[in-house]
Amino acid sequence: MVIFIGTDSTKFRITEAVFRFGADVRSSDDAREAQLRMIRDGEAMPLENSLSLADDEQNTET
Repeated sequence: MVIFIGTDSTKFRITEAVFRFGADVRSSDDAREAQLRMIRDGEAMPLENSLSLADDEQNTET
């Protein structure tokens, strides 16, 4: 999650999970795989109407 500091939209904080996700993606990991791994490991949780581990299983079957 990104949290803006006060009314200054140029300064913000990000949660540790978002920082780790960004690091995984920058190191050339697939963004979807990084997100699913974080969900599987309990470091992140899926939002309603978004990716889930079941979505990944459905995509590998087709």
